[in-house]
Amino acid sequence: MSDRIDLSGFADPWLVGYDAHGIQELITASNRPLAMLGASGTITRFDSYAASSAPVSVFAGGGRGVELVDGHDAAIARCRLLEAHYAEQTFGGPLSTAAVPLDRLDQAASLRWLRQRLELLADAARPPGHGYLAAYTRKSDQCADCGGYQATHESQRRDARGERVCLRCHAMTQRGRLASERSGEEIQSLLELVPDGQYIAALSLDGNNLGAFFEDLRTLDETRQASGALKQVFSEAHVAASRAIEGRHVSLATGGDDIRLFLPQSLVLRYLDALIPGLERRAAALAARPPFRGRFDRFGVGVGVVLADAHLPAKRLMEYAHDLEQSAKRHCRTNGPRSAIDFAVLTAGDASRIEPSLRRGGREPLGFGETWEDALRDAAALARVPSSQRPLLFDEPADDCHEFANQWRYQVARHAEWRAWYDATGRNWRDAEAVVRGRPRAHHLDLLHFLAPDPGAAASTTTR
Repeated sequence: MSDRIDLSGFADPWLVGYDAHGIQELITASNRPLAMLGASGTITRFDSYAASSAPVSVFAGGGRGVELVDGHDAAIARCRLLEAHYAEQTFGGPLSTAAVPLDRLDQAASLRWLRQRLELLADAARPPGHGYLAAYTRKSDQCADCGGYQATHESQRRDARGERVCLRCHAMTQRGRLASERSGEEIQSLLELVPDGQYIAALSLDGNNLGAFFEDLRTLDETRQASGALKQVFSEAHVAASRAIEGRHVSLATGGDDIRLFLPQSLVLRYLDALIPGLERRAAALAARPPFRGRFDRFGVGVGVVLADAHLPAKRLMEYAHDLEQSAKRHCRTNGPRSAIDFAVLTAGDASRIEPSLRRGGREPLGFGETWEDALRDAAALARVPSSQRPLLFDEPADDCHEFANQWRYQVARHAEWRAWYDATGRNWRDAEAVVRGRPRAHHLDLLHFLAPDPGAAASTTTR
């Protein structure tokens, strides 16, 4: 597909846009990796259908797209076709569509108008499952996978024990099974993804300031070029990072400029160490090319990671990872790092989830690079301190809390392991004030879970 769009054959050019709602909720509705794979493939196939069947596709990916058609009537017909096709493939998934005339001399204004119309229509979207899925009326008829709709089919899980699932979960599992047969691997449960005793990690990553970047583009050509190049950057970096962890993950469909996946706790650091530098390096190569020139010098990403028991609902875990991703992106905007990571360890069940900005001190996002490496170094040294000596740090009291300060000084004076931690990390334990200011923080306790493959070997921490 050429980056140049030829408008000479259009007598009355119109832009058509579409935006699917609740994609991640659709993909993670079932905890089964097969159903997630099937739902992700459904979104990918819809985007491929939209791109291949449009007169001119500007971009299509992650359930969003912009197309060019000739004439008002053709634009409206195209909107209805996309809505019907998406609903059929997703069993009532909501899709907003909008159409606006293209101003040949001010294409940026037309693109802004289209985005605004799609945003306004989002609130009026029909609920998921409309016209395809019925709500259950009795607990015994509830779908055993997603828990949201009337069960209509026998579950195909090996350990189903007579359970039944809704039409959508049944279909997505069947589609996922076909895809897994082609790839040669079938994971029945997230529990199969993690070794015994490990947590599952939900990871959500998104590029910083990309919304503002796309809004600043002036033409359809620039929009097509930027969308294609960014999709390639994220895809190549993810593929390379996946090789570093030997493919042990479950990826979810995304929009081309973000990444979401589940992977074992022990592989998170290896994946991030390959992914983030790879993204930044590939983005830097784009900075000298239009339309990126002068706009992409400090491209970075925000990353949210949640570690938790693999029995917890995948949907809740990915929602929380997305919240942490947004927290990391805010940290980049206010504190200046190119990329940042925010993370949480849920060891007290689903009730541990809280708004990231309301957490107590010491659990703020970390800038990727020197800050991240220093925190990992400090956490690795903390692993040599017996876990029985760490509980005093859990509540993260203020530095000027005199009662805590005295307790902490006594702890360090009494135990050689703490003095060894200060020496290993280049901190001064002999100074009465510095020993309190330089103590381990809550994020060091959480990072132990990333460093220790066995959750029992790390400190017992929560996101309180």
